[in-house]
Amino acid sequence: MTRSLPVFLVGSAVPSCILICICILLLQAAIVVAVLNIQIPLLLGDLVNVVATLEPGLPMRDYFDHLLQPGLRLAVNYLAQVREPV
Repeated sequence: MTRSLPVFLVGSAVPSCILICICILLLQAAIVVAVLNIQIPLLLGDLVNVVATLEPGLPMRDYFDHLLQPGLRLAVNYLAQVREPV
């Protein structure tokens, strides 16, 4: 059994515009994901650098203060990349 295009996609200029818009949106989404895939390892490196510079014996509050900003940036980037499973 061959699959054919739905009726609303056949014989009209409007659906081709819709398809072009969908393709543009998919391309933009792919670019955003690519940028996030580049940013996440860089942010993880920043977090590791902060951990490496922490001195033993600091109060817990100081550890939290130092790790908060790079940790939040990394978490936000991971959350931005999360997709709903299909």
